[in-house]
Amino acid sequence: MKYLIQLFAIIFVVTMMVDGSTNQVFADQSEGQLYPALKEFFIQDEWEFDESEFNGNPVISARVSGDVGEWEFLVIAMEEKSLVLFYSILDENVPMDRRQAIADFITRANYDLWVGNFEQDMRDGEVRYKTSIVTEGGNLSADVINSAVYANIETMNEYFSGIQGVATKYKIAAHAIAGIEGGTVDLDANLADVEKLLSASGAGDQLLGFQDEVLSGLEEGQKKTSGALSDDEYAALRGLFQNQFASTRLHEDVTRIMQERWSAAYAESAMDWLNSSLGVNITEKESLSSSPEWQKTIAEYAETEAFSRQKESRLALIENLDEATGATEIFVDLFIAMRFSIMMGMSLADSELQELKLSELRTQVESERDEMVLPIKEYIKTSYLYMYRDFSDDDIQQYINFLESDAGRWYVTVLSDAIAEALINAGVAVGESFPDLIKAANKSEST
Repeated sequence: MKYLIQLFAIIFVVTMMVDGSTNQVFADQSEGQLYPALKEFFIQDEWEFDESEFNGNPVISARVSGDVGEWEFLVIAMEEKSLVLFYSILDENVPMDRRQAIADFITRANYDLWVGNFEQDMRDGEVRYKTSIVTEGGNLSADVINSAVYANIETMNEYFSGIQGVATKYKIAAHAIAGIEGGTVDLDANLADVEKLLSASGAGDQLLGFQDEVLSGLEEGQKKTSGALSDDEYAALRGLFQNQFASTRLHEDVTRIMQERWSAAYAESAMDWLNSSLGVNITEKESLSSSPEWQKTIAEYAETEAFSRQKESRLALIENLDEATGATEIFVDLFIAMRFSIMMGMSLADSELQELKLSELRTQVESERDEMVLPIKEYIKTSYLYMYRDFSDDDIQQYINFLESDAGRWYVTVLSDAIAEALINAGVAVGESFPDLIKAANKSEST
């Protein structure tokens, strides 16, 4: 599809600029006549548009509706340069924490584009698709304008859902591009190394507990909505959550995400640390946090004299460790991811939530982030004081030094992001599957 659009644009723009005799010409293209030709085209094509100026250049602006969303469309006539710019601009700017992922997406998209390019302002997250026409004194015909306008719009329409998916964290760039362009992602590369890192880090064990957490949250949601789902509907939804949040499924998704972001050099350095004597001892202690009794143990420890009489230097070191591991931020991210997944399911029974778009639902969940930070930060402090109680200050400082290295930052980021995205993917899969499951269940009951 993309190649047909791009090729169509090239053929028309080139041939019509060479031979304008077969096309309607709106105006004699003397100096200062680009804008009248553009305006006449949009009038004849029955567009609703506004007129304005930008840096002294006349601008036509309009709203465009695509298959899955709408956006702003701008045409800027730069008379002095004999240049016309066409922009499709998304309404919502990309959040700060997703701009690098979008940069990855548009780099992959731009590589095979024959006409135009996607752009992102890294300062505020604005994303747009740009095409242009250089007239060089030639005739600006209806066919040339038509080709430029609709090639721009069709390209944005084709990539719109992918951009939205990556921006809202439920898609990863390579998968989104592969889904649009029909390519594939080599998921076998580095698989053995990813599995080794997951095993050495203890993250594989962490995946075992998410299913129970999500099912518990789902049960709480059903109670809060006063049984909005019927017993059969709730059973069906619970079954979907069990399936999508099964540890084996989450493990598979995490490994795939990590493969796409793999760095052999950083992974080697991370494995060297994890396989060191201190690294092994720390991982063993950290693995205890996956046990069912952990929260009870931490609550009891918080009441002890040992907890209340910590030295200031130890507390400062633990706070530094929290920052280096990103534990508070990661736990909040995981809470948001699980909350988003649960709300995806419960939205199917809540008429108000059903009206929300995916991005709006995520915004609603994100609004809970600030109120979660302080209690989670306190929980992390208590957990770390207990977890690392047998390690010296020097041991902990060595751990911090690794985490603050380039390899350590990559290790923490790729692991935590992969887990959070796998949880969101599972929630989206539940939301997409549930309506069909209910229809099938209702049809079965009626027969």
